[in-house]
Amino acid sequence: YGPDHDPRKLQARRDRGAISGYAQNRDYHDIMKGRLKEVAGKIVAKAGGDVKVFVDTAPVMEKPLAEAAGLGWQGKHTNLVSRVHGSWLFLGTIFTTAELEPDKAEIDHCGSCRACLDVCPTDAFPAPYRLDARRCISYLTIENKGPIPVEFR
Repeated sequence: YGPDHDPRKLQARRDRGAISGYAQNRDYHDIMKGRLKEVAGKIVAKAGGDVKVFVDTAPVMEKPLAEAAGLGWQGKHTNLVSRVHGSWLFLGTIFTTAELEPDKAEIDHCGSCRACLDVCPTDAFPAPYRLDARRCISYLTIENKGPIPVEFR
């Protein structure tokens, strides 16, 4: 899903704004919903039951559910971390009435690593596992309806 070039190369250009790699392609909600519907169809075909698919459209805590499902652990930067994909992933949910065997939950593998905290350009993490959304670029560019504060530009 990522761009065909390394987006980090453009970050060195102080005369240009940086656009997150995921925002350089089609809306991930549309892609994820289609793929989740494919998986949901396979679940119904194999195990029966009813299914409902969500991508950021249901009032559910996706990260704890993903952690409990064994997809990864919640890192110090508060995102889910996968052993295979790191934190470069998107979460969606499939709710089903089918009886499924649960996977084993993943344990936290962050240890003493602070790389994700130290690289944050706005110092949005007052402590490990705590995010100050008022300093978060994602919040400032998506949820915040006012201008981005000068100190974060």
